[in-house]
Amino acid sequence: MRSLNAGTAQLLAGTVQALDPFWSPDSRWIGFNGGANLKKIPAAGGPVQDIADGIVLRGAAWSNEGSILFANLHSGLHRVPDQGGTPVAVTWLDRTRGETAHRWPVLLPGARPYLFLILGGDANTTGIYLGSMDTKERTRLAGDNTSPGYAMGPAGEGYLLLVRQRTLLAQRLDAERGTLTGEAFPVAENVGTDGPRGVARYSVAGAGLLTYASGGGDSMKLTWLDRAGAVLETVGERVDGVARIALSFDEKRMGFTRFSGSNEDIWVRDLARSFATRFTFHPTGETYPVWSPDGSRMVFSFNREGPFDLYTKGASGIVQEEPLLKTANNKIASSWSADGRSLLYNEVDPKTKRDLWVLPMKGERKPVVFLRTDFDEREGVFSPDSKWIAYASDESRRFEVYVQPYPAPGAKSQVSKDGGARPRWRRDGKEIYWLTESGTLLAAEVTAGPAFQSATPQRLFETRIASLSERYAVSADGKHFLLPLPVESDANRPLTVVQNWLAAAKR
Repeated sequence: MRSLNAGTAQLLAGTVQALDPFWSPDSRWIGFNGGANLKKIPAAGGPVQDIADGIVLRGAAWSNEGSILFANLHSGLHRVPDQGGTPVAVTWLDRTRGETAHRWPVLLPGARPYLFLILGGDANTTGIYLGSMDTKERTRLAGDNTSPGYAMGPAGEGYLLLVRQRTLLAQRLDAERGTLTGEAFPVAENVGTDGPRGVARYSVAGAGLLTYASGGGDSMKLTWLDRAGAVLETVGERVDGVARIALSFDEKRMGFTRFSGSNEDIWVRDLARSFATRFTFHPTGETYPVWSPDGSRMVFSFNREGPFDLYTKGASGIVQEEPLLKTANNKIASSWSADGRSLLYNEVDPKTKRDLWVLPMKGERKPVVFLRTDFDEREGVFSPDSKWIAYASDESRRFEVYVQPYPAPGAKSQVSKDGGARPRWRRDGKEIYWLTESGTLLAAEVTAGPAFQSATPQRLFETRIASLSERYAVSADGKHFLLPLPVESDANRPLTVVQNWLAAAKR
């Protein structure tokens, strides 16, 4: 928290690794995303309070009526009382139009109309829309793919704000008619964006005050680190929008998701030659790559026909992808067993959240449920001998890492102690790694014999990435870690505050 008449900022206790803060209308509270929960904290400091769980926030707006309109990852908008409660759906993804997410809602005066961003594989789908709490109708205002903003001028006129090619623009908006009038005019230049999340780094308070972060987007450089977090070497050139890293079993190639606008594609990098090639080319999203043990194929999620289904494609990239599993729900593959016989994936069920399933890769290929509860189970990974599965679950109201035997049922063992997600095994099966909510990488020695035992977790280093991120891989011997590190840290991106920005804008 920083006052505009002060030179320093103060940390709000309990908000380490918090994401996407937003204000209450009376400025007494700040909402934020922490540990896959929607939370709030008094702006003056105080205890953090939970509002809703199982949330991967992609924008929120707090109304005068005491409710919060928010976006959850890969879903429509929801509304929840600011005192806590069960979220209620406000918008639904139209899969027939290729919609993949609704994000970054902004409430307009009256708390009934709102702006939001729709992401999709079709250029005619992605854009900024006007919606209303009173109807399911939506009006497309612009075809841009970054978060919208709204400001009211001195005469009560409304303005839509959006970032186009890193220039912040404003244009008159008639919310009652759902139309833009006049020409868009520039407000600020070189405004930072984050392509993977579809957000632009700016904020306005009425027609008087504007703040924005300068600099590029999510530029990364792939970096090998040792167990203490020291840099060993970098791999290749800087890349924007790197996510969801998958290291091949022989450690010679890396698959990763790369964002271009609102679209995700999978790329493959030859780690020895530092050479990257594009692996998927469809205009809708392909994401979450997983290598086969022999490196001959890759499985990934693909939303060509609505939900994210599982597809497979030869590693050469020459032949077309082939459907592997189609169901009505989104699916994400997370691990291919070392014996090549089984693929572990999670499926998002409207009633039971994320569940863990196993798809046999030989024979009939009929999916078998591994773990389905009222909690959120995800990020499952096979042990090297394919006899155990490590995964993350929020059954304790925050994510922790657990291990269960496979395929025979058995008691689960908790490995992490103070929160954890994104588990990884060492190739010999004697150590497990995971990320905490604050982005710390931890490790624990384990014994996965007839019974499972784990030692006291050991802290390795701070990664500067969130536990919700897929942005790390572990070498077979557990001595090296591959992460995309920011080329330019947020601390080095200047924040600019502009007073009377609307009057100063060139029109």
